[in-house]
Amino acid sequence: MARPCQEEEPVNELYICTTLSLVLACRFVKDVIGIHALFGAFVVGIIMPKGGSFTGVLIEKIEDIVSRLFLPLYFVSSGLKTNVATIEGAQLWGLLVLVIFTACFGKIFGTLIVSRIFKVLKREVFALGFLMNIKGLVELIVLNIGKDCKVLNDQTFAILVLMGLFTTLITTFITNAIVMAVYKPARKSEPYKHRTIQRKDLDTELRVLTYFNSN
Repeated sequence: MARPCQEEEPVNELYICTTLSLVLACRFVKDVIGIHALFGAFVVGIIMPKGGSFTGVLIEKIEDIVSRLFLPLYFVSSGLKTNVATIEGAQLWGLLVLVIFTACFGKIFGTLIVSRIFKVLKREVFALGFLMNIKGLVELIVLNIGKDCKVLNDQTFAILVLMGLFTTLITTFITNAIVMAVYKPARKSEPYKHRTIQRKDLDTELRVLTYFNSN
């Protein structure tokens, strides 16, 4: 499919239909062997050719119906599975607060440790930590898989979904202001200490990474 679909050339509709049929076939095979159907579609997306105009045309044809129809329906389905009434008592609500705090603080603290090991600037570390708190659709998909596989009960599922909604909605609104206040890209950056290849230790081996493109 990648060879005939060169730049600025029309894409044969047969390739589009074949790709969508392949997605459904992989979904069916994964479901039969006991793996969630999501991974079948993901594998098809990986093996699809990225060169030429085929990928762009395929995204253009399916993006609207997926994002405007199927994705909202998926959120509706997840909402119907979530029973907030199962969270009863101060203990469970306290557990919800603890889960939210752990999810937010864990990402910031983990990012801080790793970034400081690689000597990243503090303001960039905190900005990256806050950005890590923005969850995506993947978390909700994983929670639904756990619910369908009976790994998560109703209470645990509701707590984790509310945590995901909180970290997604709240942090999305406040992250921009926090990141701009912490990061301030207009601020003058610290100069890089090593501006030449010459170092103090002259006995160390000099290594140069080079990329050759045969095209």
